[in-house]
Amino acid sequence: MLKQKIGIILCLIILCIYSYQFMTKDSDSHIYGDDKESIVKAIQLIEQDKSKEEIEILKIIDIKNDRIVAYLYKNGPGFIQFTKKLSGNYLVTDNSNGSDNPLEPYVLDIDSDASIQMLLLVNNEDNNISKVKLNVNNQTIEKQIKVGQKSFSISKIPKSNNDNYDFKYE
Repeated sequence: MLKQKIGIILCLIILCIYSYQFMTKDSDSHIYGDDKESIVKAIQLIEQDKSKEEIEILKIIDIKNDRIVAYLYKNGPGFIQFTKKLSGNYLVTDNSNGSDNPLEPYVLDIDSDASIQMLLLVNNEDNNISKVKLNVNNQTIEKQIKVGQKSFSISKIPKSNNDNYDFKYE
């Protein structure tokens, strides 16, 4: 009788483990951002029909539990952002595809810390703008940009009181 009860308990435990693995298997298939290869795959899935040969990762930046990736697609600036989940995997939280402009500014919220906001500048070698001025909350922030080469820059900025960001280019 005792062996039967132990056998039933073991079967239930094994069944629970397999059920858990089965239920989380599908959600794991949607997790990307753990490495460069999966980041490229995530960009391809989100933007559809993007050839991985035309995606150039400029930089992978980790800030707390967030991962920000600056990239060029067909030489157009873009970014993708991931947040690290409890499982340790990175899940896509925000993105913007490669634009036709040689320089794109992005204001990013850091999901793991609501007090942090970042300015990401991504540019290709056709960029001829050397300085970006950002006005936020009556404060001006100047960022120098490399001209004539692919680059990115990321910096902490104050969170806007009214979600208004005014960019000027020189």
